[in-house]
Amino acid sequence: MVQKFCPKCGAKCQENEKFCHKCGCNLKEQQFSGETNYQAQHSNSKMKMKQPMSKKKKIGLIGLGIIVVIIITFFAWGNHYYSATNQIDRMIQLLSNPNKDASEVVETSDPNLKVTSKNIKPLQKYFSDNKDELDTLVKKLRNGSDFHGISLRQSGHYLCFFKKYKLDVPAAYDTVETNHADSEIYVDGKQVGKVSESDDEYSKNVGPYFPGVHTFQVKAKINNRNLQTDEVNSDIWGKDNKEQMPIDTATFKIEGIPDAIVLFNGKNVGKLDNSGNIEFKEYPITKDLELQLQIKVHGKILKSEKMNIFDQIDSGEKTLSPQFEGVISQSDAQSLLSSAFSQYAATSGETAELYKDQESNSDFKEVQKMLEGFDKNDKNISYTVDVTVKNVLPDGDGKSNVVYDIKYIFDRDDDSKLIQVMEYSDCIVEKNPDYEKNNKGQPYMIDSIGTGKMIKEDKITSDDSDE
Repeated sequence: MVQKFCPKCGAKCQENEKFCHKCGCNLKEQQFSGETNYQAQHSNSKMKMKQPMSKKKKIGLIGLGIIVVIIITFFAWGNHYYSATNQIDRMIQLLSNPNKDASEVVETSDPNLKVTSKNIKPLQKYFSDNKDELDTLVKKLRNGSDFHGISLRQSGHYLCFFKKYKLDVPAAYDTVETNHADSEIYVDGKQVGKVSESDDEYSKNVGPYFPGVHTFQVKAKINNRNLQTDEVNSDIWGKDNKEQMPIDTATFKIEGIPDAIVLFNGKNVGKLDNSGNIEFKEYPITKDLELQLQIKVHGKILKSEKMNIFDQIDSGEKTLSPQFEGVISQSDAQSLLSSAFSQYAATSGETAELYKDQESNSDFKEVQKMLEGFDKNDKNISYTVDVTVKNVLPDGDGKSNVVYDIKYIFDRDDDSKLIQVMEYSDCIVEKNPDYEKNNKGQPYMIDSIGTGKMIKEDKITSDDSDE
């Protein structure tokens, strides 16, 4: 027999019962299939109690998890990227490259100094040129200390949570000193004002600037000439900087070949007078100022060797005499010709080494014959020879054209003195190649003694001497 159950409360019922004895349910009106039907319903009830999680709820939980992961990742990334060490590294990359804009990572406490990309360039230039100093700066900043006054300072936050750092750079000031009133001072190519006078000294305080490499120059008008110093690059830090920038002037003379053109660094600045002289008063001189003389010989332009004016004046020279390459000096010409016309030359053939081609040189033979004639002249008791070189000109190809006088004083047998002065021009002297190669012979040798003419002749008698 099949056991039946109340479809309403599940109580066991007799087959012939019309109403449930427990809940009063009309059993005939209810359709049920016994125990199996109850178990199925009971099973369905349990299944309804274990319904799966809804899709909406699942999405919510997944979203919440993603947000938590994002927040954790964000703070992990931020703490690393915006760490003080990494911020310092990025600052240093900007600070070491003058082509980059470092204004976003630099600040200063000086209210008169503006933080701009252009103003920071001197600081970047300094660290670009001094890598060892840059390395020291990095070490100091990481250790929490400063270098040249540059320190790390917190300045707000990144993304509201992470500390933002900047380089706190102290301003630099300088004092430019010079030696002329009304001088104008230029810093980094920009005029910043004129000097003021105090106790006969002229100076101007300049700044503020970001420290590093700056260019200084002084300009002034002296004796109606616009003068200026060379541009000077200087590293400045802090407030105790000084630039000594005098405009050097000097008064000096130049001597040389008459009518020669005077060149300063290749520029025509004047001409020697008929005596071969010119004077420059309070002329500006720089360390690279070079002097040359220029003349025209046989249709060719010849220039003297270069002479550094600053070095000459600094060593105490007041008269400058540039020499032409290969041209004998006036003193050497004096010595050479004095030997050639000495009394010893009349009796010795050794003086032939003073001449080109030596004994075969026709002028050597002529001088020797002339001096031998003086000795053989019975009216001459003795004589002296005095050579005075008046001028030395370049003759091209390393040769020299010498102008000189020879003064002969003859003591005569009648107790009188005969004085003759001869002037020689176009005496040609050249370098001795054997001397330059092998250090043999004389440095210079005579090609020709030149053409002589009598310019003075006097006879002094004993009666004249008594008077």
